[in-house]
Amino acid sequence: MRKKIISAMLILTCALLLFGCATTMSLSPANAKRIHTVYVNPKVTTPKEMYYMGSGFGFLFGGIGGAVQAAANQSPGERMALFARQHGIYIERIVQDEVIQQLKAKTAFRVTNSKQADATINLKIKTYGLSVPTTFSTGVKPMIDIEANMVDRQNQMIWANSDSVLPLSPGMPEYSTKAIGKNPQLLKKMWEAAAGKSVSNIVESL
Repeated sequence: MRKKIISAMLILTCALLLFGCATTMSLSPANAKRIHTVYVNPKVTTPKEMYYMGSGFGFLFGGIGGAVQAAANQSPGERMALFARQHGIYIERIVQDEVIQQLKAKTAFRVTNSKQADATINLKIKTYGLSVPTTFSTGVKPMIDIEANMVDRQNQMIWANSDSVLPLSPGMPEYSTKAIGKNPQLLKKMWEAAAGKSVSNIVESL
């Protein structure tokens, strides 16, 4: 089992390092001067499956009628994603909310709900999930890789940036799956922490 975890963690780390090489584009002074209002596209792209590497968690569905049978043939990532949705926890909403909050706090742009804004920010979650940070860990930590771009009214890309948070990234909360099962809000807290750190690094370039 330990060899399997080590192999999976190496693959994950390499993949996220490659994702970190995604397209980046600085916002030019001319574009920055003409962009006053920004619309954050609520259609956040997510991967088909959440990543999960850790211990089993069949007990997560103990209190949800029919969920055990429904999740029987799903991968660990799919089962954890189902658990999150059944408790109203959506990674796309977490990332979108974090982007809006940090745009308001760290930039001069005015965030608007109008699609007629000077620019639109599109978001893509390339990877997200939970993983043990080391082979000796009893709990899991959050991980996420986010890509963002800004397009003007002519749909021309004028800015792009990305950032990822690994299970070994400092400051990330760690909980056992048993604790998450008892308190699903811990899962939300973990993803908020990872999204917050990643989005902060992305928005810094604006």
